[in-house]
Amino acid sequence: MASSPIRINEATADELQTLKGIGPKRAEHICQYRDQVALIRNTFDLAAATGISLKAAEQLAARISWDTTTTPNYLFWPVLLTALASVWLIVLGFNELANEPFEPPAGYYNLGLALVLLGGFAATGDIAIASLRQRPSETSWVFTLAIALTLGGLIILGCLMISSRFLDFSETFNRTLEQTTLFISYCLMIAWQMYAPVLMIRLFIGDKSIQRLEQATRLYDVSLLVLPLFAISILYWHNTSGWLEEIFAAWCFVVAMIAVQAWLNAGTAFLTMLTEEDQGRLRFTYLRQKAN
Repeated sequence: MASSPIRINEATADELQTLKGIGPKRAEHICQYRDQVALIRNTFDLAAATGISLKAAEQLAARISWDTTTTPNYLFWPVLLTALASVWLIVLGFNELANEPFEPPAGYYNLGLALVLLGGFAATGDIAIASLRQRPSETSWVFTLAIALTLGGLIILGCLMISSRFLDFSETFNRTLEQTTLFISYCLMIAWQMYAPVLMIRLFIGDKSIQRLEQATRLYDVSLLVLPLFAISILYWHNTSGWLEEIFAAWCFVVAMIAVQAWLNAGTAFLTMLTEEDQGRLRFTYLRQKAN
């Protein structure tokens, strides 16, 4: 007869030790996490509290009840508006692509754009699913699909950019390809500035060593200084008649100024892009791993 699920937010240290891989020390960490950071609502929180991998936490999920007496106060309307706007833009993009015949090289260009759009649609869907499940810290297989689709589209566009140096494409196509590639690059760099710390925590929070998190923190801080230099080079070498390059450069400089202020106050800009709960997770992870 199967045992009853463990109520992770109410169980005692002895009850927690009935879970596979949870010994006295990890059970103590779970209790401390509940008291010092937040309730444990998903496998990500469990990995942050104990130091086990996300895969190991997912294997324990069937034996755990995540029910809590309190419900987190999440605002759904910003997610809903963002999702609707994203779907609308993606549908418009596909309507434009569907009306054009598949003829190289334009056909491969449209395929690359379609994959990038599908990747954006999948990423939006993953955020919406996590919000509806009231588990914004979790990602699903949809997020992995989004990464795969986006990378596939970027690879195709990158191959076209390389091919344009050796093949005789039309001047109009080369100019369109270059502008599109730069625009997508701007979007990716802005996404890196805003979301890289959150993704890094989700990748390394369950790691038994703090070295990866420390390396990720340094990488992010350095990137905030490199991106303004990249923006200056774009203004010099690829400045068009529009305002796209200037807007991107202004964004980079604003983020760099915020980063400098954060370094002066806290010694890192990494924390400024995290929610208070994620900051608590990160601090708890450092303390737990150093104590071990």
